[in-house]
Amino acid sequence: MHEDTAPEKRPFLLQGKAEASLGLLQTLEMKVEMINRMAYWTPVRTYRSAVASGVVIETEFQILNTLLAEKAAQLALTESQLLRILSVGVGGL
Repeated sequence: MHEDTAPEKRPFLLQGKAEASLGLLQTLEMKVEMINRMAYWTPVRTYRSAVASGVVIETEFQILNTLLAEKAAQLALTESQLLRILSVGVGGL
């Protein structure tokens, strides 16, 4: 580009600060971890860099299985209650 080019016609590369991007990424990772803890999904979504024993893996699997069974039971109960409400509203039952 020539030195005599008007300043309004000079292209400039817009660069953000790296600290702002890193802070945003750390905040997102923290939010994901919080959601995992609140929903008890940490054993499902985590990956390990260290080797775990078979007993630990089996225990986590049993805990996860229990939590999923509890959620499935709650969903089944909710479904039956909704169907009962809908059938009363439609005029059946």
